[in-house]
Amino acid sequence: MSIGDSRSGFVGWGCAVRIGSLLRVGPLEQTGYWSRPDAGFACVALGLAGEFSGDVEPRVHWLAEEDAYPPGPFIGGWAFDPSRPWPGFDAERWILPEILCWWDGKQSWAAAFGATGTPKEELKRRIDALTETTPLCAPPANAPDVGSRDAWERIARDAIAAVETLELAKVVPARVIRVSAPVAFAIPRVLRALESRNAGCTTFMVRGRGGEAFVGASPEHLCSAIGQNFVTEALAGTALSLHGEGLRSSEKDLREHQEVVDGILAALAPLSEALHSDAAPSEARFAHLIHLRTSIRAVLRPGVAPMAAARAIHPSPAVAGAPKNAAMDWLKRNEEFARGWYGGAVGLRGKDRLEVVVAIRCALLGGSNAHAFVGAGVVKGSTPQGEWEETNAKASTILSALGVASA
Repeated sequence: MSIGDSRSGFVGWGCAVRIGSLLRVGPLEQTGYWSRPDAGFACVALGLAGEFSGDVEPRVHWLAEEDAYPPGPFIGGWAFDPSRPWPGFDAERWILPEILCWWDGKQSWAAAFGATGTPKEELKRRIDALTETTPLCAPPANAPDVGSRDAWERIARDAIAAVETLELAKVVPARVIRVSAPVAFAIPRVLRALESRNAGCTTFMVRGRGGEAFVGASPEHLCSAIGQNFVTEALAGTALSLHGEGLRSSEKDLREHQEVVDGILAALAPLSEALHSDAAPSEARFAHLIHLRTSIRAVLRPGVAPMAAARAIHPSPAVAGAPKNAAMDWLKRNEEFARGWYGGAVGLRGKDRLEVVVAIRCALLGGSNAHAFVGAGVVKGSTPQGEWEETNAKASTILSALGVASA
């Protein structure tokens, strides 16, 4: 089908459907996925009706009488650093799928979309054509290439030096772990593994124009917004579940966490007419890791769009560092790979609603090759060995879903 022109808008029609696992829905290619099992919600995007970037959100005229309007319905996100994007993903890209299927905790639904002028009967026909594909199995992946530890420790020492000389208060360097497999990675199988092993996380997938799939299970909520009510969080400070009892008494982790809280509050203050945060961090547990978490709530000023607030707080010191601009410049000079959407943002976007996570615990999959990304926050008191061990612990989330052991 031809892709619609976002300037002329789109039409949509939806209804309740009887389908099983969303990860088996076809026959169109799955172009996006979003799942929060603990919240009883999941959706899968099929095909591509249109795409756009920037601040303009295309109009969707709803043709159905039934109350079946989907979440989003746009799915997409943006890069960590717009000057270092990946091919096929752009610095920012949002898609409107040809079909969006979702589960609301009680009922399965489907909605079809097309360019303005698409007949309602054609949209109904597309939903009627939905099928369930055979689950894909795959052999185990090969042992991962974790990269040079010497190279990582060099960049970690440079980061520590930048912090100790007060050039930076914090910086978050990252590394790449390369994984290959005997056959192409089965995206639904990887997503199912991420979903089943990471309670409390948001499992996501966005497919690029070249067919590559960006997948992950993020513990970090960038924001939720309904109208002018905006909710975000600071998530920083990490320990293994077996050794996390002292996380809230760790001076290093509390300092690292406070940098993130302060950065988010400073970014939201001029955009908000009310702004509140937790008095002290709590512990958030995800599988084998524990993080410090502080919830932050804002009422945005009239005329301030939630997307503007989301962009203002991202990238936060949790994934970049502080001061933000200096940390971003340091990473651009010192990292030897394009971060693309790693550390960026992925979410669902619609009229007066926004739901976005920080794109971490993730990998870019293309055929039988995968690039997994993982980083660690360097502050005063950090050590190269400690940051190497932290990145290995974080990497196990995505590596286990790819079918390999932890680095």
